[in-house]
Amino acid sequence: MKKFITFILAAISIVSISILFTGCGTQTAEDIAGEYVKIKDGQEIKQDNKHYYLIVLQKETTYQNKPAIEMRYTIQRYNPDLDKYYYVNNDFYIDAKTLESFDLETHTLKVKDSNNIILNSVQYKKVSSKTVTIDDTKYTSKKLIEELVKIPKFYEMDDTHISDPFSGFTTELRQYVNY
Repeated sequence: MKKFITFILAAISIVSISILFTGCGTQTAEDIAGEYVKIKDGQEIKQDNKHYYLIVLQKETTYQNKPAIEMRYTIQRYNPDLDKYYYVNNDFYIDAKTLESFDLETHTLKVKDSNNIILNSVQYKKVSSKTVTIDDTKYTSKKLIEELVKIPKFYEMDDTHISDPFSGFTTELRQYVNY
């Protein structure tokens, strides 16, 4: 009986040590990549024409002479006039070990747990591991506007300047696309 208990304790010790050294429980960039939904006041905010994705652009790179991962936060939107999806992209670097963004004024990422992140002071909850491809995200709002101005109605909208509280002045078309 004593040998049996010693054997069980040795097996538990080996399993515990292997779990400790294999990094079980640590998150990777692939773990946090996926589709997200915005959270406000503890409630999910679903928007029909907006889908939020966090994707890995480059796994092994450096930033500020430290190991880093290049990530892309992208908003997928739909334009019914051309029946196409287009993307608004924000690229940034995160520390490969902590999965938190480097000190940047433009983007901050904090991983709360496996299903929640805080990006630029806004909380998001992961709803699936589904992502879009990097090639898909290359069709941006700028390319959409280039196609829309070929249609007379939108050409006129692109020629009409209006004041904008964020950038000073913009066009009706840019405001329509970037709602």
